[in-house]
Formats: sequence, C-alpha cells, structure tokens
Amino acid sequence: MNKTKKNDSGMSLIEVMVGFAVLGIIITIVTSGLGTWFGTLNKVKTTEQGNEMVTSIMESLVHNSRYYQANFAGPDSLPEFDPNNLPMAWSKTGINVPVEQCPKCDGRYGIRMWALEDYRGLYMMEITMTHPTIKGNKVYSRIVGF
Repeated sequence: MNKTKKNDSGMSLIEVMVGFAVLGIIITIVTSGLGTWFGTLNKVKTTEQGNEMVTSIMESLVHNSRYYQANFAGPDSLPEFDPNNLPMAWSKTGINVPVEQCPKCDGRYGIRMWALEDYRGLYMMEITMTHPTIKGNKVYSRIVGF
C-alpha cells in the first residue's frame, strides 16, 4: 500500500482571517491612544506657552513697577477691572502693547497698584489677566518695593 501522508502543518483561511482581525483591533487601539496623547500634548504645550507669557509679563511689570502710578488712597478707591475691557493686549508670540495697537491679540491685562498703609516703600500690585488659554480671568497679586 502506498499511503501518502497529508500535510496539515499550514494555516487555514479562517485562522488567517482571525489573526488579521486581532491585528486590526490592536492597531485601532494603539492609533486611538496616540491621537488622544497628541491632543493632550498640544493642550499642555499651549497652556505652558500661555503660562510662560503670563510669568514674563508679570516679572516685567514687577521689575518696572517704579514707573507705574501708585494710588495712595488704598484699594477701595480703585475701580475693579472689567475683564472684557482691560487696557493692555498680549499674545503668546510676545506682543505686549496697548489694546489700540493690537485689537486682534487674544490676551488682555490691567494693573492696579496701591501703597501699603503701614509699610513705607511697599506697594501691592494687582494684575488682572485674560487669555483663551486661561480659563476665565485671573488676578495675580505681588508686593513690590522701591
């Protein structure tokens, strides 16, 4: 008798299709995760750029505070800033000018400064800032002296 042995070592079409389906699911999960990761990375980058610009503006204002007009009647005599009508404009690209010079700039800020009653030569500087990367408006306070 001449028996030929059947070769069963290959893969069937069903096994190949299941393998491709599993591979497709894994690729979908990985690419979806990467998309989410890159989106989060861009949000963090934008927020960080905004924070760096806010810090830069604040440091500049504090450093040059001796050139700003201080109020000696106290904070109650100063009007509160309307966040929609702040006098200075700024952007993440480094623009820092009056609003009239850059009406399309996203960021706005205003400064209030008053003398601290019991501390000669010390002033409270309050900076109100808005920008799309800052949710709402933020008020930063610093004590400065000169």
